[in-house]
Amino acid sequence: PRRFRTRPPRTDASTGARFTAQINTPLFDDHAIDVSTDQRYVYTLNSSFGPSTIYRYGMRYSSLVAGGLSTARLGERSGALETPYRDHGYDIALSSSDTIYVAAAIPYQFDTVAPDTLVRTGFLPATYYPNNVETCWNGLVAGGTENGPAGVDDIWVYGAATTPPQLDSGTGSLMRRTLKFSGDCTRLVSASGVGLRIQNAPAP
Repeated sequence: PRRFRTRPPRTDASTGARFTAQINTPLFDDHAIDVSTDQRYVYTLNSSFGPSTIYRYGMRYSSLVAGGLSTARLGERSGALETPYRDHGYDIALSSSDTIYVAAAIPYQFDTVAPDTLVRTGFLPATYYPNNVETCWNGLVAGGTENGPAGVDDIWVYGAATTPPQLDSGTGSLMRRTLKFSGDCTRLVSASGVGLRIQNAPAP
């Protein structure tokens, strides 16, 4: 008869703690995702429906056989708890200091969020409808909107001046989660209905 071997519980060799490799469904359910600078936490934002909820996960990796990645949900906060209400989240980004920035269609701003409590701490001004946010290591934060007023630039770059410089992604609507900095923070890449555009980013 065939013999079956029972796999022992996975254990971290450094601490002796046992843990499981399980990732909760919301990490894969069309969520925007970013990781803290120390790579210990994963933050996700539910996408395209409301209220816009942020989730915080602890992340751990073991090199033991079959250990792999394990996560645990450490917190969540619904956009319904904020004033004004946050709805239809599209993008999330963490700065080098782990401040969380959120692009949600409602309200017409880029929320700043505390990484431990997930509570809104402030916002960066914008117009309708925020759908992109990105940070770079030099302190710049870029946010974009879709379906804004005709002839008005749809990308803001915060941290470069008192009045944020604005750029235009093109004559088409800026696509969601397509705004990115180059590795040296000197350029911004965006994709709209008319194609890909690369532009110089302002100095911080």
